[in-house]
Amino acid sequence: MKMFNRKGKRNAEEHLKTLSIQFGEDQKMVTQLAEVLYQDRTELKEDIDSSWDFLNTLRNKPTELDTKIEQIKIEMDRYQDIIDYAQ
Repeated sequence: MKMFNRKGKRNAEEHLKTLSIQFGEDQKMVTQLAEVLYQDRTELKEDIDSSWDFLNTLRNKPTELDTKIEQIKIEMDRYQDIIDYAQ
């Protein structure tokens, strides 16, 4: 009976060690992917800001364009909140 318990304990410890190593690797991967996602979002925000600046330089914009630009601005504010939260 003792031999069985010792073997079971050893197997459980090995399994725990394997899972611990896998968890550490998965945690590193998630961190790296989160950093890449944050960088992508930041770059996208810069591109959108440049486009926004261009749109604001246009003169004699149609009213419909003004309305759509305002909707885009609202969405951009929401997107900025996501980026700020990720920091």
